[in-house]
Amino acid sequence: MAGPHCLPSTSSSSGRALSGEQKRLLALLGVPTFTFALAITVLTTYLPLKLQPLVGSTAVIGIIVGAEGVMALVLLVAVGTWSDRLPSPLGGRLPFVLVGGPLMALSLAAVGFLGSLAPMVAMAVFFFAAYFLAYEPYRALYPDLLPDEVSGRGQSIQALWRGAGTGVALLGWRTESDGLGRRSRRASLTPLQVRTRPA
Repeated sequence: MAGPHCLPSTSSSSGRALSGEQKRLLALLGVPTFTFALAITVLTTYLPLKLQPLVGSTAVIGIIVGAEGVMALVLLVAVGTWSDRLPSPLGGRLPFVLVGGPLMALSLAAVGFLGSLAPMVAMAVFFFAAYFLAYEPYRALYPDLLPDEVSGRGQSIQALWRGAGTGVALLGWRTESDGLGRRSRRASLTPLQVRTRPA
């Protein structure tokens, strides 16, 4: 589906520099890429830590987190096809992003406050649904809005933003898991060990 606001081509060769407008558009498109990667990585790495005290079985935790793959198979094609055909003043893609993005953020935040198994699993499934509702139409905005000769660089820049979001999420997860490990070790110390432990 051709985008209604596709930027005009300013060069006939993919080796030419991007125009200022194209650079601004790529930067604008990159922010959601970063956010999507950050959110999905935070959930899939932090959720097992939240579930472990409630479930105990790593197999069950794997099944819960693995719901992401099942929902991807079901939703990506359906949502992508729907966004190709949706008649809207905003185009076919943007309404999905505007609906799915906030729902994704709210459900991710809610998972952090939940402490029981059933609501947490339900909210994680809701997060995956919102994520795939928004992500595939958003990804299709790149070929819709960029001319063919810069679409390759657009995909490369998108990959850089995705890697940055994933990296930030993993860094935060490492910091959090290290903190949990230290708190767990402190809780396992006997009173005598605490008194004799060097400062």
